[in-house]
Amino acid sequence: MSASTENAGVSRRGFLQAGTAAVVGVSVGCNAAPPAEAPKPVATEPATPPPPASVPAAAGAAPNTTFSKEYVQMVGRFAFLWGWPMVNSFNRRTAMVSVPEPGLRGGVLPNAPRGQVCMLTDYISADQRFVTCSNQDVAYGFGFGALDDEPVVMQVPDFGNRFWVYAAWDARTDSFAELGQQYGTKPGFYLLVGPQWKGNVPQGITRTFKSPTELAAMCPRVLLNDTAEDREAIQPLLNQVMTYPLSQFDGKMKTKDWKKVPSFPLPGPAGSEEIQWVVPEAFFDQLPEVLSKVPPLPGEDAI
Repeated sequence: MSASTENAGVSRRGFLQAGTAAVVGVSVGCNAAPPAEAPKPVATEPATPPPPASVPAAAGAAPNTTFSKEYVQMVGRFAFLWGWPMVNSFNRRTAMVSVPEPGLRGGVLPNAPRGQVCMLTDYISADQRFVTCSNQDVAYGFGFGALDDEPVVMQVPDFGNRFWVYAAWDARTDSFAELGQQYGTKPGFYLLVGPQWKGNVPQGITRTFKSPTELAAMCPRVLLNDTAEDREAIQPLLNQVMTYPLSQFDGKMKTKDWKKVPSFPLPGPAGSEEIQWVVPEAFFDQLPEVLSKVPPLPGEDAI
C-alpha cells in the first residue's frame, strides 16, 4: 500500500486521515510492497544551512513514500490511544446535553442543557454507569459547555469551612480552572471562555479561565457528611451552585431547588458495566470532526 502527499508539510488531520485509510486497507488484507532500493547518494559539497526559523516547520512524509503494513498499524494504534479521550468527551457531551432542562437521567445521573449543570442533593447512586469509581463523600453536579459559542458563568456561594471544588476539564480531560477551597477561591462569579471567544468580560465577573478547547466539562463537588443533619444543612448551599450561559448573567446570585428537578428516561437498557462512550468501529469516522474542534498542543502539529 502506498500513500503520497502533495508537499512535505502534512497537517495533523490530513496525516491521521491518511493513516485511517491505510488502517482500513490493512484490516481487509492489503499487503505493502517492499520499497525499491534507493540509489546511492552522490557526494556533494556541504551547503550552508539556512538560519533557523523561530518555529521549525513540521516535516511530513516525502512524496511517493511507501508505508509498511506494520507502520500503518502502529499509526492506527497511536491515533486510537491518543484520540480516545477527545472522542470520549465529545460523545459524552452529545448524550448529556440532550435534555430540555436540568434533570436526572434515569432518576440517577445529572444531565443538563449545554452551558448548565444539574446538582444532586445526596451521594450519587451506585446504579449509575456514567463513570467508574465516583466519590462517595460529596454531592455531585455535572454539565457540559461549548465555550466558543457562549462562555459559561460558574456561581460560587459562601461555603464557609465546608470543602468544595468545581472541576472544569477540556476535551483532553485536562483541568484548566482553579476553583475550590484548596485554591482559596472566594464567593463570586467565575467565567469559563473558549480559545476562540472574542467578547467582553462584563463587570461583576470575579475571574476568567480560558479553556484550551471549546468543549468543557463542569463538575461541582461539595463535601457531604453521612448524617441526616448534614443532608439538611447542605441543601441551601447546593441550591446556590449554579452554572449558566453568560447571556443570563446579571450580577445577582441565582438559586434553584435541586430536589425538584425532573427525571428523564434512559436512552437504552442499563447494563452492569460503565457506558462505552467510544465505539471502536466508528472511531476513525468521528476523529477528523473532533480534531477540527480541538486546537493542537505544541508538538502535535507533526502528528
